[in-house]
Amino acid sequence: RFSISQRLYGREAETAGILAAFERVSGGRAELLLISGYSGIGKTALVSELNRPIVARRGYFVRGKQDQYSRNQPYSALIQALQQLLRQLAGEGDERRHYWRSSFLRALGENVVAVTAILPNLIALTGEPPPLPSLPAAEEENRFHIAFAQFVRALASPVHPIVLFLDDLQWADQPTLRLLEHLIGAGQDLCLLIIGAYRDNEVDDAHPLRLAIQAVERAEGPVVNLRLGNLELEHVTRLVSDTLRAVPEDVAPLAALC
Repeated sequence: RFSISQRLYGREAETAGILAAFERVSGGRAELLLISGYSGIGKTALVSELNRPIVARRGYFVRGKQDQYSRNQPYSALIQALQQLLRQLAGEGDERRHYWRSSFLRALGENVVAVTAILPNLIALTGEPPPLPSLPAAEEENRFHIAFAQFVRALASPVHPIVLFLDDLQWADQPTLRLLEHLIGAGQDLCLLIIGAYRDNEVDDAHPLRLAIQAVERAEGPVVNLRLGNLELEHVTRLVSDTLRAVPEDVAPLAALC
């Protein structure tokens, strides 16, 4: 009987490494965990498999995907990830909505408008904020970085850490990369694990993502690198065995060919 197995094979060490990082950020820090490898090697599948254990530990798991054609739309993957979470929070009932409104307004103050500018769903929890005075572009971005860190600090806690998964990070826009640098640098009490998956064969030494990673490392921000390689024969044998509902000895020649 042919039925392709939905289990993950040969990634036990990587899975343990990601869950260990999740435990570390639960203690009150921000960490960047990078998963690299060729297209189709299983980066997305690996992180997707961790959704259940993270949610079971009361973490928030949010995900966004970078698009090579959306680099002129700053923060697109972050918006995609967090809008979904904000919709979830807005539907939690009156008492919880009041809790989140108080938390966000207390943490952000007048800076709430800097976050609602890119996350309009937040208005459902905070109400329409008054406008802020305009600033030169560099100062405006700095104000947004500070506000966004305040927002994450209000959202995440040791009870509810956040795992932010950004897929295809090799296509990230510069504003997103600068914001990630700031979040890792401002990591005190953030309870935030940023997981970035990218194709390392498309990222050379001059690539904006590589430069951003180096900037975080120079600032001594916590960065963990996991590189996914091909599966070993034993893992392919188990996959083929489970898929064909056959004993490993019988599928060994087919597994070797695969």
